[in-house]
Amino acid sequence: DLARVTREVRDPAVFNAASCATYLLERTQAVLEHGTTHYLPQDQREEQALADAAPRLAQALFDFRVTLKDRLGEFARHRDPDPACVTAVIRALRYARFIEELLVEWWLGRTPAGGPYPVLAGPRPVLMVSRGEGAYQPRSGDILLARNDSFVSAAIARISDEEGQFSHAALVHVDAAGQVWVLESLIQRGAVATPWAEWTAHPPVRVLVKRHPDAATAARAADWLHRWIDRRAAAGADPAPYDFFMDFADDAELSCSELVQFAYRESSGGQTRLPRFASSLGELAQHPFVQALGIRQPTLYSPSDFETDPNLVTVAEWRDYSRTAHSRIQDAILTSIFRWMTDQRYALTYRGLSQGLGNLYWEVLRPTGLGARWVQPNMTRGFFTTILALRSVTRGLERELVALDDRQRRRTGWGLDYQTMLTRLEELRRQDCAAALAKRREARASPFLSEPPLGAIPLLFHQYLDVPAEVGDCPER
Repeated sequence: DLARVTREVRDPAVFNAASCATYLLERTQAVLEHGTTHYLPQDQREEQALADAAPRLAQALFDFRVTLKDRLGEFARHRDPDPACVTAVIRALRYARFIEELLVEWWLGRTPAGGPYPVLAGPRPVLMVSRGEGAYQPRSGDILLARNDSFVSAAIARISDEEGQFSHAALVHVDAAGQVWVLESLIQRGAVATPWAEWTAHPPVRVLVKRHPDAATAARAADWLHRWIDRRAAAGADPAPYDFFMDFADDAELSCSELVQFAYRESSGGQTRLPRFASSLGELAQHPFVQALGIRQPTLYSPSDFETDPNLVTVAEWRDYSRTAHSRIQDAILTSIFRWMTDQRYALTYRGLSQGLGNLYWEVLRPTGLGARWVQPNMTRGFFTTILALRSVTRGLERELVALDDRQRRRTGWGLDYQTMLTRLEELRRQDCAAALAKRREARASPFLSEPPLGAIPLLFHQYLDVPAEVGDCPER
């Protein structure tokens, strides 16, 4: 199936700007409906054959993603492709990466490949290099797209209408002395230049390298940005703060994606603008969750948008396969939460111990300077309390999925596929909703209690995320 689809994607008579969206959506829908378990080996002979072929198949999946992205670039040479085509490409890239990672996780469970390996180093399939074998060599202007192992990273990656798989973007700079730097904007520190050795000492789960085809343009962007960061430091100014509001019209504060965009735009006199396609927040843009974060615009540029930019070339991708499964679990949880918010009118309740401690910190301890290393001065209280509230929701769901994934791995060697996780999360929501409604009825029936004590509610997450009472009850089905 993969070989045939790859041939068809390369064939303009089959896959072109007109057929792009329909062709890809038909095939991704088939994968979604079947689930990856449909493609698993059925006996020991098939299992051994798959184990023998796994590295080659993983490379083929990576090559397919490179080919698909290149075809999108061909469509975009003269005019912007149909947005439905861009969306379908994003989805296909995401599905192919999930399948590739599931396959390699299973294969490494049977055939340990050593490691751990440094970031952007190691053998195939830990490191995939586009168009042939070889090591990755950092080049000035390379764009690093990373996914870190935290629920905040998952929220950044999944908040768009069509979910992405990256939560951070950064720019590589190789200075005149040959030292490699990573130029990035961090929530905790703002815009900084981090030595390569320091950056790679805290490895992300996944790193994708994108490259501008014009080496001079790329090098100029990296050099310009590094000098801009150094000038601020030399003048005694604090680093440019992180932009929590994701306001791409204002350069006074810069998110990670904004910083990369800023470097390429300013160094080229406005001629180079990346990424080409923005993400839409869709219905979530008007939800109280996004409003509380301080995001006011319905579109933004996320780190994942660099992956599908037609002007950027895919160079390499590296993964820490000991953590990819956990990041996939986080992705499924955040995708489900955001769907419950938009489709079923769920909202954060801002209740619980974490909220109490967070309010204590904000009102009493933050003014003393405690925690200033992690909480920037421009972070709003709305952002701070909303992130704490979101974390309260994810804990129980994460515990349930991790346990389910562990049981399946012990039984079959395979992790949970994405559709199975989404299905299980919906089952958990319905069960927890039923328990919440039972408790609510119990409270209403009592002449002494308007609401049961929080500690007495044996709920998974509805004490932290629920349909507001003035809107109605959570749907049990």
